Amino acid sequence: MSHAQRRGGTPGAPVEVHADQLLNRRVVGLDGKTVGHLEEIRVHRGPDGWRVEEYHVGAYALFVRLGGWPLGRAMLGALGLRRKGDGYRVPWNLLDVQADRLVLRCPVDALQHLHEGDDQQAQSKK
Repeated sequence: MSHAQRRGGTPGAPVEVHADQLLNRRVVGLDGKTVGHLEEIRVHRGPDGWRVEEYHVGAYALFVRLGGWPLGRAMLGALGLRRKGDGYRVPWNLLDVQADRLVLRCPVDALQHLHEGDDQQAQSKK
């Protein structure tokens, strides 16, 4: 469930959104500028079912999603995409999932950056 608002619905009321409708969508900051694209959704299975823990946004997140293979890391370096700001961890409650867009609920500088090693963590969870 996310906190998307449907037309005529109650703002903030949980609604069901399919993950495939969110992946690769643009995420904007509070200032309206693009932060990156949503590339991965991390979930956790608890006693009440599956819950979103965090979202991964940005170019580095795409390579983590694709398996974090060594060639992907090499390509990131060659393309200059390993610099700070190329990937973020967004806690579930800091992304406003709206019908037409994804908006951060905090300043970008408040987010944790994705780092090298996150790809190995993703591999170990598969």
